[in-house]
Amino acid sequence: MVAMLSGGDDQIPGNLAISTIHSQALQIWSKHHPDIPFKLAQEGRIKDELESAIGLRILGPLNLEFILSEWTNVIDYWGLCDWESYRTFNRAGRGTQLGQRQREEMWSVFGPVLQNLARGGGGMTFSQLAFSAAELSRADETGTYQHVVVDEIQDCGPAEISLIRSLVSPGTDDLFLCGDAGQRIFRRTFSWSSVGIQIQGRSRHLSTNYRNTEQIQTLAKTVLSGPAIGGDGEEEDRHAVSLLTGAPTTIKVCDDEAQETLVLAEWLQEMIRLGYSQDEIAIFSRRSQTLRDIGYPALGMVGQLKRRDLQDSRPPSEDGVSFGTMHRAKGLEFRAVAIIGCGDEELPDQDTLDRACDDYEKKEVLEQEKNLLHVALTRPRERLLVTCSSKLSSLLPVDPDSFDLQIVQS
Repeated sequence: MVAMLSGGDDQIPGNLAISTIHSQALQIWSKHHPDIPFKLAQEGRIKDELESAIGLRILGPLNLEFILSEWTNVIDYWGLCDWESYRTFNRAGRGTQLGQRQREEMWSVFGPVLQNLARGGGGMTFSQLAFSAAELSRADETGTYQHVVVDEIQDCGPAEISLIRSLVSPGTDDLFLCGDAGQRIFRRTFSWSSVGIQIQGRSRHLSTNYRNTEQIQTLAKTVLSGPAIGGDGEEEDRHAVSLLTGAPTTIKVCDDEAQETLVLAEWLQEMIRLGYSQDEIAIFSRRSQTLRDIGYPALGMVGQLKRRDLQDSRPPSEDGVSFGTMHRAKGLEFRAVAIIGCGDEELPDQDTLDRACDDYEKKEVLEQEKNLLHVALTRPRERLLVTCSSKLSSLLPVDPDSFDLQIVQS
């Protein structure tokens, strides 16, 4: 991308800055607080603080799981830092409704935690950092940039959107935002207009798929249910036309993990035989344990293949076959991908569902699990293998008579 923007030169032009949203937030915050090193508030520390604030009080149905959810999806998500803000905040979209007295009880927990984090050097969350940076940026009336382009906008929350809006003064071609609601895996839906970005009547839907073959796209779109919800609550058309066609997508339902390991090893051998290089192949799963139990042994069966564990979003090097969880797959592309552990015991992730505080939130989590699987399924350009042990996940409602698929019961 840098070469394209700079006319073939790999050097970043002086008038162009490329960074993540949170890196931009940290840069702004550090500029205004040069003597205070930034410290990220750890999730474990926040949970301990909330438990301590609850103490021996009896909050009725407002258990720790609900309080953690309220912190994540309301207090921290929206940057509420005082009682008046929380008292009047519109909690529309939350499954469990709270009366005035219950909000007071909740704030008796949140208030001390916010104070302790601020006074005791407990650090800041990424949302707090972004909200703070947005406020500092807005104080500069000239704006930090003339134009801002943002990718993966669907995974930005109110804090990140507020910061993006603050970086450039409103004007012609001030913001260009790209995203796919079907790949939203980190944030809840909310109205962008509530934090200063108006897109009604200005958005465009791109319907050409340049990455995946028609066979891969056919499987991937079966995972998503209903219309995608865009940045201002509007429905997005999921229809897309793939420009590529290729080999059938293969789903193999194995008897046990040992057989699944063998199936993956045979697939890896076949990909190498077909001429795919190591850096063009990736193995993904919902859990890292599955990679260790099935993926690593399968790679060892092939021989002369190296393993590269994806630790960040940088493109894979030529050091070996890429291994990572579905979350690590985001933003990457390979010629051939195997997604292992797609059984009903792993997808959707039961631990994640169990942490949902009510049925409404459980439904949201389930949609995110579907989006996460969709992200993984759309990483390959040409070849896709899906494997599981025992029973295929209900998130893959596959009908072999309706799709160009090979479903093999091993």
